[in-house]
Amino acid sequence: MQDLARQFDVAILSSPVAHQELNPIEMVWATIKGALRPEYVDLSMSRLQDLVDQEFKHITAEAWCRYEDHAINMEDYYRGLQEVAAQIEEELDAGELKEGDWLFRGSDESEEGSEDESEWDEKEDSD
Repeated sequence: MQDLARQFDVAILSSPVAHQELNPIEMVWATIKGALRPEYVDLSMSRLQDLVDQEFKHITAEAWCRYEDHAINMEDYYRGLQEVAAQIEEELDAGELKEGDWLFRGSDESEEGSEDESEWDEKEDSD
């Protein structure tokens, strides 16, 4: 598949297997399992298969699109976090941030309206 994608200059993004936010099929299975939950008592394998087949028929193309959109949005969110982490690492390496900056303050040290936090807000406002 990778070779075929390269021929057409297409990038393939692989999501972690069974990741509930990045794989739309995991969201579909969660929906089906939720619908079948009341039926879980004393099911035979054939009865379970029949119920799963019925539930799959209830999942519309619109629902599939919502699951796919959600997965794409989550991918974008995680990529954004990677970019922020890379920026912070660059600023740390360049000496622009230090351990005492508010980003690295533990929850027991950070107080609402603290002097350092106010100073950071002022920096952001001036940018």
